[in-house]
Amino acid sequence: MNDHAPVGFCQVGEIGKVMRFIRDHWSPRHILALSEQLMHFQHYCPIKKQYNFVIARRTDGELDSILGFIPASKFDSSLASSDTLWLSLWKTRDDASNRSVGLNLLRFLEQSIGHAVIGTLGVSETASAIYRALRFETGTLSHYYLVDPERKHFEIAVNPQQKLQTCNQSQYRLTELSANELPRVTLVASSPSAKTPVYLYSKYGHHPHYKYRFLHCKETNLILVLRDVVVGSARAIRIVDAAGSIETIPNVRSALLKHIRERNAEYADMLISESKGKHLLEADFALLDMQDNEAIVPNYFEPFVRSNSPIRYALKVKYGAVPVLFKGDADQDRPAQIVGVNA
Repeated sequence: MNDHAPVGFCQVGEIGKVMRFIRDHWSPRHILALSEQLMHFQHYCPIKKQYNFVIARRTDGELDSILGFIPASKFDSSLASSDTLWLSLWKTRDDASNRSVGLNLLRFLEQSIGHAVIGTLGVSETASAIYRALRFETGTLSHYYLVDPERKHFEIAVNPQQKLQTCNQSQYRLTELSANELPRVTLVASSPSAKTPVYLYSKYGHHPHYKYRFLHCKETNLILVLRDVVVGSARAIRIVDAAGSIETIPNVRSALLKHIRERNAEYADMLISESKGKHLLEADFALLDMQDNEAIVPNYFEPFVRSNSPIRYALKVKYGAVPVLFKGDADQDRPAQIVGVNA
């Protein structure tokens, strides 16, 4: 492959151009235009010694279009045989001579890297129509949350639903693991989109900006990835990803509620594709109604916006099972700004 062909993968010496492109044609405040550390962590491929961006080069040496992607195999090479390619930062400059160049980047990526699934999160309504025309399935993640039924005061959420305990299934402990313990955990199955403990360790264990925590239930074959968000003196817990058997979450409902209380958090929430939603309802999670603003469970914290905000997805499955989607997929749980990142 000619590394300097008009369309190709981003070489190491070209990543500065990508960052300038994001600054000039997306937003000068975008964190990937500012943080070389996050750009390297999220998009560098050490095996191929290139960055996971497809770019369209101009004759003047600048770029016409970029398409970022994050393969699941970046975090665990064992996933390469049935890889998921998560798209991010797809942008064509307004004065590009070829307005279809962005589609050329997507076709190039689909043809160049073997994969079972390709998709993205954080899609606008306008972009959803484009993805549907490209034969992607589109939808919206469901937003579930678990509140201590005895809590009286809320600063982050507004009028959240507080369910009395109805879950009667056997209750097991959740043990907090350090990141370094994750690779030694054995899961009988990795049902949520074939994620592994190694994947969770690599993606979340040494993130350059965020500090994640990991809860493990050995009996139910489940690992939860959590991150705290703080607004003033208030705290909430976001369950951003999972590996193992998410359908067993009713078995750890009491342990999760205990964890919420120990962290003095208002609630724990999870954005997930609807296929697993019934299991969260069985664990006494409430489903947020995006059309009803009487109850608000915010989704944006950098900056903090006290409103309900949906996360739309687009997904194309070439073969295999449809993966379970979480907020942590693609680049949806990356920081939006450098100052004020919760550590």
